[in-house]
Amino acid sequence: MENILLEALKTSSIDFNIDSDEKYQYELIANGEEKIVTRLRKYFEDCDEFIISVAFITMGGISLFLEELKNLENRGIKGKILTGDYLTFTEPKALKKLLSYKNIDLKVATNRKHHTKAYFFRKGNIWTLIVGSSNLTQGALTVNFEWNIKVNSLENGKIVKSVLETFNREFDSLKTLTEEDIENYQKNMSN
Repeated sequence: MENILLEALKTSSIDFNIDSDEKYQYELIANGEEKIVTRLRKYFEDCDEFIISVAFITMGGISLFLEELKNLENRGIKGKILTGDYLTFTEPKALKKLLSYKNIDLKVATNRKHHTKAYFFRKGNIWTLIVGSSNLTQGALTVNFEWNIKVNSLENGKIVKSVLETFNREFDSLKTLTEEDIENYQKNMSN
């Protein structure tokens, strides 16, 4: 696997003429002929673990993945989702829906300007990291002009270690979201 990733890195970073497995090449993922949502669905369908860290989550964004999220729950695939209350844009209804999945650990960074946009998928010992501008909203994943860079790394790679360490530090410092938290968030939105 190391050689496959090395060849893909050469294609991605040294010379696009170098032959390598396209699946592992770094690339720009944007809404064009293929939508961002389509790519994310493929990773959800085939992962052993997933992590999402985005500033905003809407029901429109969640609705794009209802089938995949249910399948992940049925397969017992664990996921972590981190969002924020920044600008109170994240929809309480979307948080309630995510909270209904038993396999998802959902947390909200409060009183911080949590503004990340990242999707991580593990398959075996390979992580696919998609980092860019796309929140978990319908517009961002289907029609907006968004840029996301996809990289692959073995779990011992420096980029994965750094990303997961940074994510987990923030995630582990927060409490798991409850229905009561969502109700309080909804009340604060009204004020």
